[in-house]
Parts: sequence; C-alpha cells; structure tokens
Amino acid sequence: MALLTIVAMQKEKVVDRTVSLTMAASRISLEHQLPMADKIILATAKAYKAIIWTQNSDFKHLSGVKYFPKNKNPQKINLSTPQYGFGFLP
Repeated sequence: MALLTIVAMQKEKVVDRTVSLTMAASRISLEHQLPMADKIILATAKAYKAIIWTQNSDFKHLSGVKYFPKNKNPQKINLSTPQYGFGFLP
C-alpha cells in the first residue's frame, strides 16, 4: 500500500501557496467556518478546478467536494482485485 501511495503522489502536482490563494482562503473563511488548513485546501481546489474527495466532515456541505462518511465498521478490501483498477505482479 505504501508503494501505491508513493506512485500516486508522484503523479500529482504540487502548487505553491500564493498571495492570491491566501486571499481566496480568507474570503472562504468569511463564508464558512473552516480550520485554516481546510480553507487553504478548498481555495486551492477551486483555483485549479479540482474536486476534493474526503471523509473530513468539515467539507460535507461544500460545493466541489465529494464527501464520504467514515465507515464505523470498515471491511478489509483486497486492492489487487479488478474492481479497484490495479493489481500486483508476483
């Protein structure tokens, strides 16, 4: 699983926190009562037209967010099954 996380992270884009993103985060903070990190994440996602996929309930009712509540009884899944789109070679 750690290897998959590393591979996924290498495909992503890292962006700098600019003055314009900081100002957008400040405007978001006037509209929504969010922790600082959350408003920066939301402002960055909006600037890059990205969708936030999260289990963080702070984002639950915000547009541009796909919220999935945490499962209180998680089941183990086999990530090598075809339904998850990737597998491992022996």
